[in-house]
Amino acid sequence: MVRHAHAHKHIAKKQKRTAFDTFIYVFAFTTPFFELPQLINIVASKSADNVSLITWGYLAISSLAWLIYGIKRKMKPLIVSYILYVLVESSVVVAIVLFR
Repeated sequence: MVRHAHAHKHIAKKQKRTAFDTFIYVFAFTTPFFELPQLINIVASKSADNVSLITWGYLAISSLAWLIYGIKRKMKPLIVSYILYVLVESSVVVAIVLFR
């Protein structure tokens, strides 16, 4: 088997964070918190009658898939963001099940 001498050079150099990166990170890290009012509403009213278990379950599973992807690709912003999403969305799922 022939090996290329430059095979290790394909690894990208660490890029500098731009102002746009910072702007996007703010949204990535704060958006999951905008799902908290749904959780608070369910717990405060002790009712999840008008909340879709299928929707929130899918969101939680989707976020878990993105979290796994971020971990496999070692993408720290994605990992942090989707840890938050998984925590909030799975909490909503648990609240829906408890208060149905």
